[in-house]
Amino acid sequence: MKRILFLLIILFCMVCLKPPRDNPYDPDNPDKAYLTGIVTSPDGRIANAEVKLITDDTIYAITSTNSEGWYEFKDVDPGVYKLIAFADYFIPAEYSPESLPAGSSDTIELYFCGMKFTFDDDTVGTIEPFDFRRVYGAWKVMPDTTAPSLPNVYNCYGERCLALYNKEVSDFSIGVNLKFNNPVDTLSNAGIILRLKDSLNHYVVLASRKILSFVKIKNGNPIILATAPIDILHNQWYELWVEASGEHFKVYFDGELKIDKSDDEFSKGMTGLWVNRELPPQISVNFDDVVIFR
Repeated sequence: MKRILFLLIILFCMVCLKPPRDNPYDPDNPDKAYLTGIVTSPDGRIANAEVKLITDDTIYAITSTNSEGWYEFKDVDPGVYKLIAFADYFIPAEYSPESLPAGSSDTIELYFCGMKFTFDDDTVGTIEPFDFRRVYGAWKVMPDTTAPSLPNVYNCYGERCLALYNKEVSDFSIGVNLKFNNPVDTLSNAGIILRLKDSLNHYVVLASRKILSFVKIKNGNPIILATAPIDILHNQWYELWVEASGEHFKVYFDGELKIDKSDDEFSKGMTGLWVNRELPPQISVNFDDVVIFR
């Protein structure tokens, strides 16, 4: 009986004193984990992206992708993590939760699906900021103390202005903040060009004093597809957002869905920022925080 009691005591002590490293998620476990992966975008692999490994809102480790877009974390303490990738002009890519038990290895792709252009890192006076191409009109980066993201905006001054994002797109979303610097009337328009094949064939979303319009330009002839009432004043910022998926288009103004329309004329093309004044005098419009999801 004494022997049985003694054995039970020994067994109890062994259970109670079981080292925490036997837990596959205990950070003190001597068997570490390994994590690797690749950072990509719609245009391919991204070199020199910063990748952070985070646990409990604390940065555990930081690394960068190599010339082929690959990253790795060696000898990682077992646990549950979040991965975030950062690169200039891209909206951060995040993956979570990533469970790494002791002795495990995993491969995770981080995908940049969105880009954001604030113009804040561009030199004042720049005519063509990163990934934008001036087609016509007087464009330049300039400071604006009222900008949604300080300090700079992309300004157009003239009667007709067009600046294009450098990549052809098909299904995508684009958003922008815009501000008229002059009093707005029915002859002043600013907005977003969509699926531009050439100057005579494209879609355009126009914001004017009282009307938001979705227009198709076919062989140079404007065809109004849809309109919605809005109210725009000068020296105030407004958000314009367009989603294009196949033949389906949704247009939002200050977060409210205003136009929901289908048209299958153009399936892909360029997109960009557009300003038009039908009669003198010239107008000035500021754009900020251009966001593009592809």
